[in-house]
Amino acid sequence: MKSTVNISLFIFILLLVCAFNVEGQKSKWRGKVEYKDEVKVVENPREPVFGEVVYDLAKICVLGNEKNEHDIFALIWEVQVDAQGNVYISDFKERRIKKFSSEGEYLHDIGLIGQGPGEFQGARNLFVDDQSGDIYLADFMKIHRYKLDGTYQDTVATSRIFRNFFVDAEKSFWARAFYQDERRQGEAFEKK
Repeated sequence: MKSTVNISLFIFILLLVCAFNVEGQKSKWRGKVEYKDEVKVVENPREPVFGEVVYDLAKICVLGNEKNEHDIFALIWEVQVDAQGNVYISDFKERRIKKFSSEGEYLHDIGLIGQGPGEFQGARNLFVDDQSGDIYLADFMKIHRYKLDGTYQDTVATSRIFRNFFVDAEKSFWARAFYQDERRQGEAFEKK
């Protein structure tokens, strides 16, 4: 008898929780889709499904235009900002980091195409360490380190391709590594 009461109470609480969750959900999209001259036309409703926008972005500067060769990007992989507001963009196809001021003015490139010290095969993920004044760039199976002014420091070979990494106060690399079988895993690698 006691277990029947417990089960009944559990089911009642579960139904109650589900009822409150359904009641709190927003209504579904109320736009319409029509075909006009064999073209699909989507008309969104005036009122947004999720209510008023509470977080909006303000444009502070524009990076990139066709008037200046330094402002043209081939394939932006990552964007980082240092404590002074300077913007660092890794361009995978151009194999370099482009540095811009906080106002959007091009300052200089970091790195070159190649396989030598400080040269890139593909400029991937960046990490800007304001405490040490270093920039780290993951490039296939190595990580390059530069000063914020672009001066090359050193390169560390890695056993894996890193993605989304950072360097902590003890100079350990924390990264999500890429594996051929598509497993995703966070690992810590310490620079020796």
